[in-house]
Amino acid sequence: MHPAELKRKVVNRLARASWLGLRDTVDAAREATRIRDLMGLVEALDFSEDDLEANRKLLAAAARLREPIGIVNWFLPYFQYAFYGGIHTILRFAW
Repeated sequence: MHPAELKRKVVNRLARASWLGLRDTVDAAREATRIRDLMGLVEALDFSEDDLEANRKLLAAAARLREPIGIVNWFLPYFQYAFYGGIHTILRFAW
């Protein structure tokens, strides 16, 4: 093989390897950005200690009712979910 042709092949292979490495880096950055965005969503929609206290008060008031609550209707607007935790997960945590 002629040295110029060998050099061209080596440069092409190195360029291809460099591009593949860059592609992996870009893919990793996109995944990190996606996870950061999902974590921000989880943190923004998380409940606080005040929310928990208000819930405890409501549960205590419900326990004093003459007739216990037998049916609950959930009216759910469109929501954005993080980490594929769909409606079943939301209602499981709510109950």
